Amino acid sequence: MAVFNRKLLIGFFVLAPMLLQGGDEIFNRVFRQRDVRVGEQIFSTQTDIVNGVKTKKWLIDGILMEKNAFHEALIIAETDEVKRKIAEEEAAEQEEQELAIVVREAVATKLLSAEVALWEHELAKIKAHGLDQFFTFSSGTIASHEDYERLITVSLPAAKALLTAARGSEAINEALQAYRDLEIHTAGLKKLVRLAIKDAVNRSTDTKKLKGLLQLGGAA
Repeated sequence: MAVFNRKLLIGFFVLAPMLLQGGDEIFNRVFRQRDVRVGEQIFSTQTDIVNGVKTKKWLIDGILMEKNAFHEALIIAETDEVKRKIAEEEAAEQEEQELAIVVREAVATKLLSAEVALWEHELAKIKAHGLDQFFTFSSGTIASHEDYERLITVSLPAAKALLTAARGSEAINEALQAYRDLEIHTAGLKKLVRLAIKDAVNRSTDTKKLKGLLQLGGAA
């Protein structure tokens, strides 16, 4: 919880022997003033003791006040100051939370976008050269044809949809999960394509197609 600072501005104490106007009597005077700032206001308490007789005054911003009115105003000012400090802290916390969400969203979107682009690039090569007929599914590539189909017909479209979905904490979590679902199979997809290119080259008798495959293999 926020706690405001009651800042002491002035505090002084004076003790001095003084002569009355007639010059035939000496008296002692003690004067003390304490100023406290709360928000934009200064609350002052003055104590004046002359020969043991005490007089007190209460002032707000230099204006003389009744004691009860002074204390009521001080309580209100302190309450308002506490509320203001709490509101400032809550606003700062909200801003930090919003910034954290923005940063996390940007990271999630960038990761997922890059992964989707990579998969689409590999799939474009597969489609352009008919490499799917040369696939060798295994634990070192992608486990099975069913897994491959699930990835390109379910996981990839879902990931692409998340790139244009409404933002929020839940959507960010979904985007990160979609990224992980693709990313753990990326190395296997690349190896699947490389092996398919190699197998296609070994089997090809078409010079034009072979040239394209060799160029593709060099870029893989």
